[in-house]
Amino acid sequence: EARTARYMRAMYPWESGRTGVDVCPGQIYADNQQHITACVVYAMRQYCYGVGGWGLLEEDGAWEVVRETADFWVSRVQWREEEGVFVIDNVMDPDEYHARVNNSAFTNSAARINLEFAIEAAGKLDKTPDPRWISVVDKIKIP
Repeated sequence: EARTARYMRAMYPWESGRTGVDVCPGQIYADNQQHITACVVYAMRQYCYGVGGWGLLEEDGAWEVVRETADFWVSRVQWREEEGVFVIDNVMDPDEYHARVNNSAFTNSAARINLEFAIEAAGKLDKTPDPRWISVVDKIKIP
């Protein structure tokens, strides 16, 4: 999904068919409901915190999901020099009545949480967090 949208790594669809192809009722949803990517990782984060362990991330490719979604967000943000922040423009947050929103509080916060968790999980798994994650995470604009 990310490659078709010209971003890096993993971007999860809003509605997925058994083939993994986005089957949203309209292209505007498929193109702009990008917060779903962070929500997938948020669920994994809550699971790890809830069970008090990191075993999920050590098996079945779960760490790769966290890593690749963090890479997605790094490729998705844009630097806004005049504000000194990274922005995420042109999304649809859970409020589906408003499409192509710039700097949705929900989407930007979810992306930040995704990156924070990737950094934390890398440390717990004795992996090196990508320096790009670290350079972006605290500079994502939260309106």
